[in-house]
Amino acid sequence: MVEGSTAAADAPTTRDSLLELAAERFVADGYVRTSVRDLARESDRTTGALYGHFRNKADLLAEVVALRIAELEAQVPPGASIAEGIAGPWRRNDDRVALRALLLEGAAASRRDDTIRDRLGRQQAEKLAEWAELCRASIEPSELESLPDLDALFTLVWAIQLGTGVLEAYGIDLPDAQTWADMIARLVEPRDGRGAVDPSEDQPSEDQPSAEKA
Repeated sequence: MVEGSTAAADAPTTRDSLLELAAERFVADGYVRTSVRDLARESDRTTGALYGHFRNKADLLAEVVALRIAELEAQVPPGASIAEGIAGPWRRNDDRVALRALLLEGAAASRRDDTIRDRLGRQQAEKLAEWAELCRASIEPSELESLPDLDALFTLVWAIQLGTGVLEAYGIDLPDAQTWADMIARLVEPRDGRGAVDPSEDQPSEDQPSAEKA
């Protein structure tokens, strides 16, 4: 009984250590070049032990990505404004190099592996919808009118995140984290705060030339 209880208590620790090892190897060596056998050997476990925690390598990659996204979500303080919730984590953008590398590995593998495409694709779509819905639920309906489309906004911001990973892979110099945060915050500003001309303001009519024309 004691041995069984010890094994059960050790299971979460084993799973977590396997996830961290897989994340490290997928980033360093690539998803395709990393095998379950490699992970088992490096973790001093059997391949059967790994399959006891994960159905396959695609499942392992999806779990690793989910873990890194959860870490990203944890950077958003409770009660944060929409602008701070979306732009704030970009101040720690340098900490997400591994997440972007994992997403790129998944995207590349998805081109040839339907299992990875379906699993990661569904995961990303569900997360984007969840984030948009959380924002909608946190503000008054009247405030939504002054905000950009939240579904499109989160898709755009996530696409920027992925695109950043591509540029990093090419070795291109990128803006610093604070600059990224400032630029993303501009995307979230209410429409009436962007300096756009208010249609209700007096505008020169056709029979009333502007000062420039006069």
